[in-house]
Amino acid sequence: MAIAFFWLAEGKDSWTTSGLRDKTGNTDSFVGHQLELMARWDVNSSLNLESGWAHLFKGEFARNAPNAPQGDDIDYFYVLSQLRF
Repeated sequence: MAIAFFWLAEGKDSWTTSGLRDKTGNTDSFVGHQLELMARWDVNSSLNLESGWAHLFKGEFARNAPNAPQGDDIDYFYVLSQLRF
């Protein structure tokens, strides 16, 4: 389990992964915080399987930037496999 907190470096910066930006810099720079859970299974010495979930709790910037999408917090889910030979 991991918890992370995200801020813009400066008020006029953009959150590049989302395309959000407040050119005026008037929106608070706190993007939000994220809770992530993951599980990994080492099937054998050559194969690993991993799955995870992350929930982004939107901060002031993610909710109120001029082009911010309306709606609730955001959930991400992933599945990953690694094969070594």
